[in-house]
Amino acid sequence: MNKLILNLKWLSSIVLIIAMIFISNNLFPYTMYIQFVGVLGWFFVGIFAKDLALVVLNGTGLLFLIAGIFKHLL
Repeated sequence: MNKLILNLKWLSSIVLIIAMIFISNNLFPYTMYIQFVGVLGWFFVGIFAKDLALVVLNGTGLLFLIAGIFKHLL
């Protein structure tokens, strides 16, 4: 289980770095989709690690990203 969490941390971090590259190049709305994947990964890391701070932070982030994605699609 620890190896799964470690791999998910690294993958999610890399995805969020890619999202930062997209943000710095003003590639909206793609940034929201990429951030969603990275934040979702960190949300699951928080659940697996039983780290409430990670769950709350990334759960809140997911809600904002979902709202932004739906707003953009509608």
